[in-house]
Amino acid sequence: MKAHQVYLVPTLNAVQGIVDHGEGKIPDYMVRKASDFAQAFFKNMKLAVQRGVPFATGTDAGTPFNDFATGYWDELHLLVNKVGMAPQDVLYAATRNSADLLGVSEEYGALAAGKYADFLVLKANPLDDVDAVRQADKGVYLGGKRV
Repeated sequence: MKAHQVYLVPTLNAVQGIVDHGEGKIPDYMVRKASDFAQAFFKNMKLAVQRGVPFATGTDAGTPFNDFATGYWDELHLLVNKVGMAPQDVLYAATRNSADLLGVSEEYGALAAGKYADFLVLKANPLDDVDAVRQADKGVYLGGKRV
């Protein structure tokens, strides 16, 4: 994957949500499967980071316990706290790498002249704590305009 610049989009929160919240709410076999799978899954993601595999981010939002409101932020949190990626690398995965994977990096993925100015304004530095992106009253800008 590294040699061919193939991005890994692990959607960690789809598994972790079932492990954390599934018992008694979804069929037992689903919880067992996710629980049995989780340890090896996270171990393999750590190995991928250590070996320099490029990551992009996604969520599988809509899977059990993985909603559209928090699923993406949960994914970034897990990449840092369960997989061991540096916050800066997680933010690159969420921006630059994801734009590249989608084939839109000429227009998106970084704050640069000639690109769409899509960004967040936060009170805390996400390089210090990636969970800063969870800020409820964050400024969201699309095309340079606050939404």
